[in-house]
Amino acid sequence: MYASRPRRIVFATDGSPGADGALELLCTLPFAQEDRVDVVAVPVPMALPLETGFGDLSIAYDAAAETTARAAGRLRQRGIHAEPRVAEGPLVEAIVGSARAVGADLIVVGSRGLGLILGTLLGSTARALVHASPYPVLVVRDRRSAPRRVLLAVDGSPDSQAAVNALCAVPLARPAEIVVVHVVPDGRKESTRPLDLLCLVAAKLPPTFTTQVEVARGDVAGTILARAAALGSDLIALGSGGTHSAPLQGTIADRILGAAHCSVLVARAAQRAKVLEPAARKSAVATPA
Repeated sequence: MYASRPRRIVFATDGSPGADGALELLCTLPFAQEDRVDVVAVPVPMALPLETGFGDLSIAYDAAAETTARAAGRLRQRGIHAEPRVAEGPLVEAIVGSARAVGADLIVVGSRGLGLILGTLLGSTARALVHASPYPVLVVRDRRSAPRRVLLAVDGSPDSQAAVNALCAVPLARPAEIVVVHVVPDGRKESTRPLDLLCLVAAKLPPTFTTQVEVARGDVAGTILARAAALGSDLIALGSGGTHSAPLQGTIADRILGAAHCSVLVARAAQRAKVLEPAARKSAVATPA
């Protein structure tokens, strides 16, 4: 059932404009009173001008604490239960570790960071997070309001089912329109299975949303991107990989992350998720990629 239990969401921020965009989107989502957002930042000491030497971890930690407190305060102003956290360690492992510690349903990041706490997000860090996280990751691009037109790409794989479940972890505004699409790759024989799959997925989505189903043929990533653009979608949801016989390979998720005009939600099936070992606490942490 949609929102059958309280949501736990981790919002990773570096205080950059990209992260602030993700924060503004979170502020517009219709969270339930029991839901909670943990705001996480990772202190990374950065090189300062030569005459001042190198920044130490205490400065970076204070900056991270200030950033999380400010973001949590903004969420609380909107009536959302939010708690600030500073996580230490290599960037991706620290974010994933924070999600593990609270039993997160979802990790939210901005599409690109420019600050000195997390470094550049999507770029390399957000992309690495999507690849490594056993938790669904929502990468917010540009839009600062709740998604209302969602394109859900499914292929029948376990990762695809995880994407359906992850979409239910996002408190979508009502009314919202969800288009469920299955792309048959060029060269694959037609069958009745895609339509059966789409009907099954549609039946699992909240009945309060308007749901349509589509079967398309072509290059999978290109078709998903084209349909999202044509429909004016503000969110694309898909699995991170797939089976050898299913079309949503990791490279397709990469292409969509890199080229989508809107936010992207990527999920991985639990049995395929490679859980990162908790990073040991260190006095110094890795420099961001």
